[in-house]
Amino acid sequence: MLLAALLSFILAAPGAIRAASKAVMVYYMPWFTAKPYCDGWGWHWTMNHFNPDRVNASGERQIASWYYPLIGPYDSSDPAVLEYHVLLMKLAGVDGVIVDWYGSANFLDYHPEPSAPLQRP
Repeated sequence: MLLAALLSFILAAPGAIRAASKAVMVYYMPWFTAKPYCDGWGWHWTMNHFNPDRVNASGERQIASWYYPLIGPYDSSDPAVLEYHVLLMKLAGVDGVIVDWYGSANFLDYHPEPSAPLQRP
């Protein structure tokens, strides 16, 4: 209930959080795929080495990241995750988002077989 009241206060007062005179922008990379939202773990969580299906004694999955997300490995296309990220940005006073978007085509920012040389179509 307190969270809902806080959110309604913050969302009703645009710009009230702004601490700097310059715009605060964040860079968002929406290429993470994860279970159970998708069928499997995306390359950015595994890097062909880690296995997110393995869970340690602390309940954390084995992922290809030095830092562990508070919500665990997530899927960037999950609407609940997107809403969570946007609310965090609003609460932090972020003015705008730069999204790294390659479109809907199957375009990879890495070679699907890391041992093979890069090939151009």
